[in-house]
Parts: sequence; C-alpha cells; structure tokens
Amino acid sequence: MRILLTNDDGIDARGICILEEVLSESHEVCVVAPCANRSGSSSSISMYSDQKLVKKSEKKFSLDGSPVDCVISALRGGYIPFVPEVVISGINSGANLGTDIIYSGTCGAARQASLYGVPGLALSIDFSYGECSFTGSLSGESEKKDSAYRSLSYYVRDNMRSLLPLCGTKDSRSGSLECFVNVNAPFSDEIRGTRQASVCSRVYGDRVDVSCGCGTLYSSCRGGGKIASLGDACGDGILVENGFVSVSAVYAQPVAKYFSSFSLN
Repeated sequence: MRILLTNDDGIDARGICILEEVLSESHEVCVVAPCANRSGSSSSISMYSDQKLVKKSEKKFSLDGSPVDCVISALRGGYIPFVPEVVISGINSGANLGTDIIYSGTCGAARQASLYGVPGLALSIDFSYGECSFTGSLSGESEKKDSAYRSLSYYVRDNMRSLLPLCGTKDSRSGSLECFVNVNAPFSDEIRGTRQASVCSRVYGDRVDVSCGCGTLYSSCRGGGKIASLGDACGDGILVENGFVSVSAVYAQPVAKYFSSFSLN
C-alpha cells in the first residue's frame, strides 16, 4: 500500500520516525511533515504566504507549515513519487480524545486527507495513563515510549484493511470521504483490546495568567492540570483510561443538528 505520513510533533519526532520504520517494512511510505512542532494547530492553513519545503530524501520532505499544509502540499503539489492510498497522521505524543479533536493538528491532518477523498488515520498515545508508575532513568523512560510507539505502529500495520473502511463512502459531488479515523492507545504493555468508541467530552479547567512587563500586558493560558473525560463506558477517554485502544470514526465535514420543529420570530 502507498502511504503518506505526517504529524504535528515535527518531522524528527520519535512517533513518526518509528511509524515510518515499521510501515516501510511492508509498504511504500513517503513523509511530508512540519519542520518543527505544530501541536494544537487544528485545521489551520497558511494562506497568502510561501512555506519552505526541504527535500530530505526522495520520499521525505519537511514543510514550514501546519499539518494541514503538509497534507495539501503533498496531495496537490505533485512532488511526492506516488499517489497515496492512505494518509496517516502521528504517532502523536499525547492523547487526542473527545474534545481534543477540535484542537489537534494530528486530527486536522487526517481530516484534511478525508476531505480530499483519501482515507485519513490519526494515531496518538495517551502517556498520562498506563505506565504512570515508571520511575527509571530518562533513557529508560525513552525506551518505554519508543516501545509504545512501535507497538501502535505494528497494530496499525496489521489492522490497516479493517481501519480504512471506517472512513465511509466518498461523496459523488465533493469527492470527500464521510469520516476520518481517530485511534488512541494507552501507555501500557498490557493493552486489554480494541474498542469502537464514541467521543467523550473533555474538561480542561483552563487557567489564564495576565501579567505586565515593561508596560506591555501578556495573557498566558496555563491549563488546569489533570484533564477529566466525561461520558459513558463507550467513550474514547474512558476506554483508554481502562487500558483499551479506542477507535473512533469522526465526521470530516461539519454536521448540524436537525430540528424537526423550528421557527423564527
């Protein structure tokens, strides 16, 4: 299979490097990824400006842009050596569960692929659950994380044919696929299995600090500490907390709620 890889952690991040290594064993792989970390960039695109494109090798390019920029550039630019059959975004260092999907550059890239009619998969590992008690050296922790990236890479390689149909059918007018697929794994050597998941609501408890320096006001979002996942037992956040890999099909296009009875005064 011909696979395009991208991410939002940057082209040198361990997640995408290990994913490339594993998938290249049995597939044709090309990488177009941001030159630096672009986490939280959602579906942003760089309009009215040029992005520097650096050719690392025949099948590897870095772009000074967002993850969505990378997908658009690769699928429309004509410089990669094949037409991708799937776009895989990740593996992200951290969860992209429920409400996270709105902000995630990892998910933004997978969504853009599906909007262009190419199945998009977003891959993430929730490092806040699972091996939380790990107290070894920094090198030991890095090895543990590399093992988790490798495990999820093999999971995707072995289940690719089952995951792709979850993107649904292609619209005959727009050419877009119905969904992209969001996969989250816990940080654990003892994964309990895989579950199809709904998306949870996430409560962040955001805190903003406003300060003044040299006559200039600064506003800084600091986050609220531990994130809470709300929802039932089928929610992605709850499943990952309980040791399962969650797989969610997320609509690529905005979907509005239909009101059976509605009037305006």
